[in-house]
Amino acid sequence: MKRLIPILVLLLLFSTFGTAAAQESPEFEALFVSVWPEYDNQQNLVIIQFQLSPKTTLPAKIELPIPSSVTSVWTVAVGDSFETVVDAGVVYTFENGVLSINAQNRYVHIEYYDQLMKTGSERSYDFVWQGKYPVSNFSFEFKQPLHSSDVKVFPAMSSSIMDPEGFIVSSNPNLTLKDGEATTISISYKRDTDEPSTSFMQIETAPTAVSQTDTQTNWIDYLPWVIGALGLIFVMIAGYVFFNTGVKPSANPRKRHQSAFDREVSPSDDIPVYCPQCGKRASPGAKFCRVCGEKLH
Repeated sequence: MKRLIPILVLLLLFSTFGTAAAQESPEFEALFVSVWPEYDNQQNLVIIQFQLSPKTTLPAKIELPIPSSVTSVWTVAVGDSFETVVDAGVVYTFENGVLSINAQNRYVHIEYYDQLMKTGSERSYDFVWQGKYPVSNFSFEFKQPLHSSDVKVFPAMSSSIMDPEGFIVSSNPNLTLKDGEATTISISYKRDTDEPSTSFMQIETAPTAVSQTDTQTNWIDYLPWVIGALGLIFVMIAGYVFFNTGVKPSANPRKRHQSAFDREVSPSDDIPVYCPQCGKRASPGAKFCRVCGEKLH
């Protein structure tokens, strides 16, 4: 009997440790996924942002399955909010399709590029969430590429707006995913160009022709203005150096993309709303599409 007591104590300790470890499994208070096909290259940009719940003990080890077609992760940033996350000093590994992160804070921002299926003008992509962790609020965003048509998203998105860059952005917010519950969102559309959307956002200004005669005869008239402008620039540079001496720039090697979830956009009459069913623009404040009758919100 005396020999059994130490064994029973050890079993009790292991049982207690196992229960505590199970209770400390990470939980997601919120998960935001943004998919931007052909945004700044010919691939599919995927942005994953999540907020760990207050129940999760920090630092937390997060292991996210990443598609096998992804060769590298573009950025992993952690911080006290989505607006202040930085990728400097973040400890993570990406091996065998698993991204492991040692999260010191509750807000995490991840970006990677995935392959887009192309057959002629047909485009398609499936985003798969494998249900590694329970999620209280799951939101999905799809940014429609410029010069695309016949867009289909399944499950259907609940709302659509036009963002400040001129993209139609569809979203499906506030879904709940239980522990181990997987979900797949399928996207398809047509596009007759392989140029990224950002190439159509560049504004080209035609050079103004100035004759040599006008330049030679009128430059003296502008001399006082040139001297004054140079003096002003000198004063601005001197002031900048004086007030910023000794200030080191913050380390953030890679520029992050900003999804709609970063901007806290609220509906207004200035933002056009489009029907998720037929794509027609709706009247400001309308709850149903005036063309097909689809519910807008």
